[in-house]
Amino acid sequence: MRLVVIIFVMSVTSLSFAQTDSIFVKVTINASESIQAEVESYIKRELRTVGDVTIVDEARLLKRIDRPSMFESLSICMLPINNKAGNMTGYVASILYSIYFDIYNDSSDKIKRKIEMDERYRFMERFPSHSVSIYDTNLKAFCQKIVADFDTEVLEKDRKISQQIREFIEDTNEDN
Repeated sequence: MRLVVIIFVMSVTSLSFAQTDSIFVKVTINASESIQAEVESYIKRELRTVGDVTIVDEARLLKRIDRPSMFESLSICMLPINNKAGNMTGYVASILYSIYFDIYNDSSDKIKRKIEMDERYRFMERFPSHSVSIYDTNLKAFCQKIVADFDTEVLEKDRKISQQIREFIEDTNEDN
């Protein structure tokens, strides 16, 4: 049963990506006041350099139209590390990767009414992955590493599965 669920979820992920050729990513940053804006700027700038990523914000996800049916979430909580003398020696980050699926269209009328009353029930989270990283005082390089790891560990898997589904669809169409 778990295998069937995993295959279904991966198929939905891949079909969503295959239809748009873009991976939607929601970014959430929680950091100390002194670095909040800088971390958010670095992370979003790095994500924009990944050619097939579209950054989505909370407002777009809550709209009833133009909302992706699947999106990745990159949540980062980052703090500076200080030594006993109070000198900053680096950064520590808690990084959470998740995939969310919009369950509205595949739901019964009863569930749709509940979702319409409270949008928090709209998305189903799957495949969360968490890591903690420590880095030196180069904040920009740390943010570049976080995005590079996200691209390699999460987005690359989506791309491979999407390519396999596209090839399957093309092969099936050629047989007809």
